[in-house]
Amino acid sequence: MKRNYKVLIFLFSFLICNLYYVEVDAAHPVLERLSKRYFKKNKLKKLGKRAQRAAMDIDLEEYSIKFQHDIIGMEPSWMIEEGYYAEHYFNLLSTLVVGEYDINPLTGYPRNSSAMNMHLTKTARDKNAKQNYNIIQSADFNNSRINFLLHLTYSDDFGQNKSLIRNSLLNEAEVFNNLTDSLSNYFTRLTKDYKIAKERTGLYVQFDFGDKKNLKSYIAWLKKVHDQLDEEQKLYVVVPANIKRGYAYSYDEITQLLEFADKIVIDATNFDKYQKKVPVPPTNFSPKSDYSIFGTLKQYLISPEMIDKLQHAQAGEYIRSNKIAERRARFAVMLPYFGLEYQIDKKKNQMRKVGPLTLENFYSYELGKSGSLKYSTKVFSKNDSIFAMLNMPVEGTNFEKHFFVDDGFTLQNKYFYLKDTLGIDNVALNSISYYKTKDRIKPMWAVLALTYGKEREKMGWIIASFLMGFIPIGFVFSIYRNWEVRNALAKYGNIFTRFNLFFVLFLFLFLTAANVVPRKTVALVIAVIILGAFFIYILIKKILMRSKKYVNIVK
Repeated sequence: MKRNYKVLIFLFSFLICNLYYVEVDAAHPVLERLSKRYFKKNKLKKLGKRAQRAAMDIDLEEYSIKFQHDIIGMEPSWMIEEGYYAEHYFNLLSTLVVGEYDINPLTGYPRNSSAMNMHLTKTARDKNAKQNYNIIQSADFNNSRINFLLHLTYSDDFGQNKSLIRNSLLNEAEVFNNLTDSLSNYFTRLTKDYKIAKERTGLYVQFDFGDKKNLKSYIAWLKKVHDQLDEEQKLYVVVPANIKRGYAYSYDEITQLLEFADKIVIDATNFDKYQKKVPVPPTNFSPKSDYSIFGTLKQYLISPEMIDKLQHAQAGEYIRSNKIAERRARFAVMLPYFGLEYQIDKKKNQMRKVGPLTLENFYSYELGKSGSLKYSTKVFSKNDSIFAMLNMPVEGTNFEKHFFVDDGFTLQNKYFYLKDTLGIDNVALNSISYYKTKDRIKPMWAVLALTYGKEREKMGWIIASFLMGFIPIGFVFSIYRNWEVRNALAKYGNIFTRFNLFFVLFLFLFLTAANVVPRKTVALVIAVIILGAFFIYILIKKILMRSKKYVNIVK
């Protein structure tokens, strides 16, 4: 009988601990949530400085992404070829997009087999495994629950007759069969050679037809591709943002996609595409415009009937409301993860877009100009775009360089705006190796960890909380099992008080070890004091029990 009680106590304690570790999140270590008064300049500066300081202090490998978030990292082949992925923190991604299966619309096979297979053939030394891995092996080694999606792409740069070629891609049975056979062989290879479970694989489809003429056929084609995948595999579909009138999909077209797509990813990287008069950043976050991320979410998440009933200011509240939470949870926003450089002719009042800009490029420009890398003293943040900007005259000319760039400060504010203001839990990062220098890249990963992640539980704390759980359970069990204890508690008030005091104190110790009471400095100090005081109390009791004086008193 006694053996059975011990088994029951063990199972009960084990169940409590496991239930806790499924649910609890570590306390946010550095950053507070942005308030609703998000665009206050002093708030941005304060949070930005805090993020930059935190980036150099935290151990990024001790973080993991919370389950409610999907952080999608995209790594193109030309960056994989350089081996930059060896410096990535894959524990801060939940989905990795690789492969560049750029479809040949006449055959269904990849247009560039070398680029398609780069993520499998290129290896680099993994900083944790201490051996050479390709990006699949490295990501799987560092994060056993990361998903791998093959990047399936097409754009209108193949051949002259676009209409004929599109028809071949979307309607030719042989082209489709070649494509699906290739995909099947690829996923079989992932499963056999790399032991990646099928439920961790899928497709990330990103097509750009340049217009919406073939949209109906494209959605039907996507449905056919989905039906060829295994039931547990994932399908993510990239859709355009509302960068100009008629460019984005309609609410009904998005609804059709959601019937079979696991996630809709909004491409918010090209708001500059049709702007020819003034320099603009690649992403527009303005809450006042319909041609912004806000305007895009408004169109994709709110039915036309409901939009007619809402004022523009009310749409933001509706977007993050529980009424559309299920639909909203299946959206992600793709951020550019790069900046733009413009050249302005001040005399002729003309603008030329030079092209994409990395943080390294920006720093090299600044270094050449001023001999200093004090970025924060030279750049300010524009509220409706959440990009850092810098104007730099070109000496001896009428030209001026105009930069939009991202760093940890601006990215952090983008994440908070998406998550807290718009309620979007998922984000895609376009080409995570754009920021490849070690001292530049850590803040980029740090703001991901601090915004979407939690600290991983260390084994020592798990063991400590498990052991500490036995003490308060033992107090309860002693009352249930021993009539002497029940009688003493009922008869002597001082014993009852001490019993309750120690029960509460040890319950506090258990909750602290289990991080229900956040394990901050104060809580840990109090817990250690309690534990120390208890052992001192027991020691004094033992000494008194051995003394003659105490024995005589008892007699």
